[in-house]
Amino acid sequence: MATRAASDRVFLTCLIPLAIATFLSGPLAVLHFHGHLDHALSYAFRHTAWSQDVIEEVPLLFHADAYPLDGKKTIALQDQRLQSLIMAFNASYARSPLPSTRSERLIIGYVPVNETLKLQSRDRSALLEGSLLRVNRVTKCESSPSGSQSSPGPHECQTMVHTELEQPFRVRKVRRDHVSGVLFAQIERLA
Repeated sequence: MATRAASDRVFLTCLIPLAIATFLSGPLAVLHFHGHLDHALSYAFRHTAWSQDVIEEVPLLFHADAYPLDGKKTIALQDQRLQSLIMAFNASYARSPLPSTRSERLIIGYVPVNETLKLQSRDRSALLEGSLLRVNRVTKCESSPSGSQSSPGPHECQTMVHTELEQPFRVRKVRRDHVSGVLFAQIERLA
């Protein structure tokens, strides 16, 4: 009787967890091989209640005027570094074979400079605030509208970013990326 209890204990402590791990590792290996596992884990991480406290990092776009109240705006980008970052992100998601990945868009931080200056003049210790924007579409003109082959002027050929308002945010910390030169901010989402 004692040997049967010992063999049951060995079975329950060793073989059942091994069987469960073997049973789960096959499908997980297939999902990981095809790239679905990383997307599923990132989706689950972003949509859990406790992930709301996680500080995100977004590229910053400084603009003179406030974002319109209707929630949509087409912005002509002047910053070449931010243009190249957005174009690279847009190209990588356009090539993605997963439709759920293609529906995700780049989020950028829109900081209105005039409102920030007013806020800073009232309270020097106030943190920078802005709006999170979802980039829906990016269009880049290839040549000047006049058809000439000369280099385009500042208003002839620009990258146009079609955006939609997501949510207000407050900047916690700003850093400049050494490779791209773009300013990134660690943010706190506001309700």
